[in-house]
Amino acid sequence: MHNSVTNSELHDTRIAIEEEVDHVYERLQALEGDRECLKHSMSSINQGDKGMDLLHESLQHLRDLRDVELRIRNINDHVDEAAGN
Repeated sequence: MHNSVTNSELHDTRIAIEEEVDHVYERLQALEGDRECLKHSMSSINQGDKGMDLLHESLQHLRDLRDVELRIRNINDHVDEAAGN
């Protein structure tokens, strides 16, 4: 019986899955960090203007992180298209 999937293809698929799992794990860690940051921000709101300043700063950092991730995805999409994937 002939196996239509080669070992090389299986290896490539495995590597792609491992990379995706790594990416998901990194995002999970980032989200957990964001959650902790938001918890601290919410508790600091009771401190008046200082707490609001911290909250605004935290939100700006989250926006910056999102922008970086979107740029990386865009670059990866272009690389994949150029490679014919």
